[in-house]
Amino acid sequence: MDDKFCVIGLDLGTTSVKTLTVDQTGVTRFRAARKISTNIGPNGRAVQDPFEIRDALNSVFELALHAARKDGLLVHRVGFSAAMHSLMIVSEEGEPLTQAMTWMDSRAKKQAELLWESLNGKKIYEETGTPIHAMSPFVKLVWLRETQPQLLKMGNRIASVKEWIWHAWFDEWMIDESMAGATGLYDVEKRSWHEHALTRIGVNPAQLSRIVPTSYRQAGCRETRLQLAGLTADTLFSIGSTDGVLANLALGVTDSSKMVFTVGTSMAVRSGAKRKVTNPSLRPFCYRLDDQRFVIGAPSNSGGVILEWLMNMLYGDDRAENVDETLAVLIRDAGNVELQSLYCLPYAAGERAPLWDEEAKASFIGLHLKHQKIHLVRAAIEGMIYNAKWLIDNLSASTGNPEQVYLSGKLFDELWICQLCANVFGVPVVRQTLEDASTIGAILLAADTAEFAQSLKRCERSEKMDPEEEMEEVQRLRFKEYQRLCRLLYPSA
Repeated sequence: MDDKFCVIGLDLGTTSVKTLTVDQTGVTRFRAARKISTNIGPNGRAVQDPFEIRDALNSVFELALHAARKDGLLVHRVGFSAAMHSLMIVSEEGEPLTQAMTWMDSRAKKQAELLWESLNGKKIYEETGTPIHAMSPFVKLVWLRETQPQLLKMGNRIASVKEWIWHAWFDEWMIDESMAGATGLYDVEKRSWHEHALTRIGVNPAQLSRIVPTSYRQAGCRETRLQLAGLTADTLFSIGSTDGVLANLALGVTDSSKMVFTVGTSMAVRSGAKRKVTNPSLRPFCYRLDDQRFVIGAPSNSGGVILEWLMNMLYGDDRAENVDETLAVLIRDAGNVELQSLYCLPYAAGERAPLWDEEAKASFIGLHLKHQKIHLVRAAIEGMIYNAKWLIDNLSASTGNPEQVYLSGKLFDELWICQLCANVFGVPVVRQTLEDASTIGAILLAADTAEFAQSLKRCERSEKMDPEEEMEEVQRLRFKEYQRLCRLLYPSA
């Protein structure tokens, strides 16, 4: 191996695509990101333009390749991470016949409700590990079968955005086991496509990609603009996994003694297990990492999208170009305000866990004339954390109580938010300085050497925070009131 090499990680997120370059000593040499847009429409539509996504990914990848060449670094390997539950229908040649539906698309909510109430729905969940919900590609395909059956005819393919880009790069239809699990069409124990789920949507396995392990690699990327930027035919690409699974891998959370609380556009709480874990009353997801390890957890819609929505509400068309800086200041200063009786139920995008209600709405309860913008931001952040506490408690029923919780996401750059998490969760939290855990996970999986992993570990810094006894009791009472208010509005929660 060349003495001066690097590994590049790519991440297809919901709101942006990112790239991260790490050299052989574990030092970050380059990073870039580019936002992508989501078309939000009536009846719960939330779709993206796959060509915009691919162009954005190629652009940041191209920048990373130029930077590596400038630094004299050989691009040894490339790792691939992606958000779960995207769905496209494409022709056999790879021409998109639909836009890419995201996990936020809730047009299949009626089908989700009917499926979940059926015995077959619960059985499919228990065998696939994917909750029956409008987020699931399986449920979306049930909806498409009922509303646009011509799209699912033989000859058309079903794919995630990640699969579609992989096909564009390597002329093969492949899907890693974790992404396959996120479709709701994969039998997590038999490690094959789920026959009954395919029958339910009238789809043949030939219309789906070939399932491969997360360790699968391929060379010979045929994207011309990447070749011109310096990519060689010898560079090995790792197909990688989903963003949540890779975040757990990066943070070393692959058993039930720890949990990860990740906040991006959405949020999730995840733990590890050595066996499949499902529970119809709580609906945790269960996705395969490798032959012996699973990642289980609970997904929530109520992540960073709530703060984005709140900024739209507060500033509307007057939002300045420096809106990100404005939000950052509000978040920083929100640590100095007290809410007393103000609560936010952060369900503006509907909710998966713990409510499982696509029709859920956001609420501010306890507003007073004295409250200002900063109080709303503080309440929204607390609402996210109380929701996460609820998820942790539910997940602990299946895995046992965690000894500590790892915090992952830019939101945790603010130390007061980390301390609030410790006080609400009632266990120590560990704040990692990883720039992006999912992308680091993709890099680790791609490099696949203990030496490289140790180099990355040496460059990590973390900070542990213990619960503050007095504030822990205050937050215990506030969380109890938060749950009471939620159950008044959503009695089935």
